[in-house]
Amino acid sequence: MIEKNGFKILIVDDNALFREALKRIIREHFPEISFLETTKIARARQLIAARKPRLIMLGLDGSNGFDLAREIRANQCACTLVVITGDDLPEYEAAAYNNGADYFISKLGRSRGQIIVAIADALAQHARTWHSEQAAGNNQK
Repeated sequence: MIEKNGFKILIVDDNALFREALKRIIREHFPEISFLETTKIARARQLIAARKPRLIMLGLDGSNGFDLAREIRANQCACTLVVITGDDLPEYEAAAYNNGADYFISKLGRSRGQIIVAIADALAQHARTWHSEQAAGNNQK
């Protein structure tokens, strides 16, 4: 079970309808995943520190989302970072990657498949990490 291994997704977006649609897409393919969500950057920081999500989906447009992405990477968060935006300009995509995003997904395009791929990749990474931690723990006993 994914939940037993601590896989949580944090969704940071100020649009409640978008957050619900995103969770619906994810639950169709990964029903065991648990969610954290917020509309505020400050609350996102608290949730990241306290709850250690394995995947963070930043849906905030503008520099605030990039500032948070840089902070996440500066703090060496072992998570997958996905920037989801309504602005699909190449410059914005480049800025997302330059600020630490693992994935850039436009709300304007066909994003369902990209969302599923990003989560599947994050789950695979999480499983590898979790199994490595378990093996290391067993070797220390």
